Amino acid sequence: MSYEYLLVPVLDEQGRVEAVAGTARDITERKANEERVRRSANYDSLTGLPNLSLFRDRLDHEIKHALRTGLPLALLFIDLDGFKAVNDELGHAAGDELLRQAAHRINGCVRDTDTVARIGGDEFTVILTDVTREAHIDVIARELLDALGAPFPLGPQNATISASIGISLSPQDSIVPDMLVRNADLAMYVAMYVAKHAGRNAYRYFTVQMHPASPTP
Repeated sequence: MSYEYLLVPVLDEQGRVEAVAGTARDITERKANEERVRRSANYDSLTGLPNLSLFRDRLDHEIKHALRTGLPLALLFIDLDGFKAVNDELGHAAGDELLRQAAHRINGCVRDTDTVARIGGDEFTVILTDVTREAHIDVIARELLDALGAPFPLGPQNATISASIGISLSPQDSIVPDMLVRNADLAMYVAMYVAKHAGRNAYRYFTVQMHPASPTP
């Protein structure tokens, strides 16, 4: 429980404090309401993950951290391929359950210091911080593809989907949050194209050739 206290000194005839009078008010409900408002503003109600707003704040913070420490970060943009078919065939309740399970699986592949967010629909992002080796990113990307490619138990039946992942690095690819997201998104679409033509499940790193007309900040 939470309380709010109001304390008032009681003075004697010489103006010295001889006692303290006060009241206490239960503000538990108000605090709970404030927490609900805070969560709804920053977290996805379906998965409990950070939403787009909180993701943007954290990405901006982590880019500054990377510049300060000299340790790059990797932004992974994940799209669930085949989710729409599950939603259409099994219904929205099954689709929602798949998203919850997908969020749990993605979280299980990364460290507590990394950030997993759902930024809309069937799109998720992962911010990997303090990356010392690109091989670490490769391991995480493969683990994510394996985890998301495993069957999802949805009531009496299982659903199988796949994923495409685009990866951009900071500061190498950009130090501007929106540009870094755009770069990862472009790489994700390349991964999706590759997956459709060479077997499902793929990840790709961003390269400047993906949008040669646009300079990278």
